[in-house]
Amino acid sequence: MAVQAAPAPAGDPHWCHGFCQRENKQINIITLHRTTSAKTRATATLRQRHIPPNVGGHTKMKKLTYILILTSLISLNQKAFGTAQIPDFLIYEGDTLSIYANPLESYFENHSRPDSLFSEIGYNSTACWRGYIAYWELKNDSLYLIEIQG
Repeated sequence: MAVQAAPAPAGDPHWCHGFCQRENKQINIITLHRTTSAKTRATATLRQRHIPPNVGGHTKMKKLTYILILTSLISLNQKAFGTAQIPDFLIYEGDTLSIYANPLESYFENHSRPDSLFSEIGYNSTACWRGYIAYWELKNDSLYLIEIQG
């Protein structure tokens, strides 16, 4: 009765489950077991861990990362459009003109700004960050505030 040698334990460099590449330590030749296609050969990292060549690691994470990067690049490529602001109005010699200078803002630099007049009626617009629309009149080289609408 012949005595057979016990199989090498897992982790032994000479142990192979049949799907990975095993190094021949004596002559430094890598032999490929049960596969002949170059597409199915294991990489060096997979060979060291004795993972079969047809098993890839972290494929779901790679796909998720690719999708997130692609989505980020597409969204960053979009143009950002700002909302044009509603102007104040100036009444001069019977004509109503739009003015974008906002003369009342210089007053609020030294005085506290009231709450938005729009919030009282439940209206909020990005087109009027000031919270009011002022009506001015120019008489005798002086500027008079006639009305504030919110």
